[in-house]
Amino acid sequence: MDRRRFIKAALASVGVGGLAYLGYDLVRHSSSVVGSQVTTPQGEYEFIGELLARHVVVYEKSGLYYAVNWRGERLCFNSATACIQDAVCYVANDCLSNSGNCRIGIIIKPGVYEISEPIDFRSCLSPYAPYYNFLNINSEPGSVIQASPSFSASGASAMVVLSPSAGAQIYLSKISLPYINASGAGNVNGLVMAQVNDSVVNLPGVSYAAKAGVVINEGGNPDNYPSIVGLPTAGFFNNIVTIGIITFNNDGLVTLGNSKTPLGVQANTFIIQHIYGNKRGIVLDENGNGSAMNSMWNQFVINVVEHNSELGILDNSGGNIFRVNNANTNPHGTDFIESSSVIMGSYVIGYLADGYTLRRGLSRVINLWPTS
Repeated sequence: MDRRRFIKAALASVGVGGLAYLGYDLVRHSSSVVGSQVTTPQGEYEFIGELLARHVVVYEKSGLYYAVNWRGERLCFNSATACIQDAVCYVANDCLSNSGNCRIGIIIKPGVYEISEPIDFRSCLSPYAPYYNFLNINSEPGSVIQASPSFSASGASAMVVLSPSAGAQIYLSKISLPYINASGAGNVNGLVMAQVNDSVVNLPGVSYAAKAGVVINEGGNPDNYPSIVGLPTAGFFNNIVTIGIITFNNDGLVTLGNSKTPLGVQANTFIIQHIYGNKRGIVLDENGNGSAMNSMWNQFVINVVEHNSELGILDNSGGNIFRVNNANTNPHGTDFIESSSVIMGSYVIGYLADGYTLRRGLSRVINLWPTS
């Protein structure tokens, strides 16, 4: 297809405003802003595939943040959430107009998105929809959420809260978030999730959270974690959660459940590449004593868990399976796997190095490491 035919096809697909954003100003052939429509220099066909396919594109350019829809309409410029939440709210409104079935995707381009307040999905995902199906967020490699020096938790106590408002649920969705760097964010968690079911969640990594890197909160708010105001007591189940690296947080991944939680954190698969340098690596049911059984029937596939100063894995619920490819400890005897469940212990299978202590409540341990 020659250039003239390409331009004609693009015009028919997205309209003049969309084409202007794509990089072709039919009148002036120069950079300009016309109303809410954005034009870029001739020949700079940025994100054309994404825009033609009914996506909202969030991007950073020269330290400024934008969200643009497939029509070329600028939805956001330099918001406190670096235009990420604005894109989520735009898509959520479309979901709500279609009985909770989402039709527009979000693409977050590479860049450092410096936020001064939390990205909180509850501000966008209304309780008036019984569910949100097919939510599609794709963060491309190299996208990072970073707290600005003026970051304020604003009562959310997390940098990112992935949860609808009370009464709604997220189903059948694919959510890929940027890397979360919580350094400078104060006494907060990195990512908090609730009410996500039958979905795929991907997080490249989270680091430097003063509390927990990742919290799955289904009704529990123990004293040593900031209260996440407004989170409902509902289930987080049947998900596949992939995380690249969890490092230098107070706690790496934490589930919070209690007896008031109807479904708890159950039947999920967690695939984690590297848990390193935290105080505690994984804590299931921070307040649990084995009787509530709120975080159970999950399987954890972990490549490396190492150098966590106090504890590697603590399972206060039971009935979980941990497949650990490589577990090292430094200093000797400080990195433990522990279960306090007296009802249903958990299973650990893996290469557990000398000094990696296994204690209390584990139904079975299969250590594949050669004995000395």
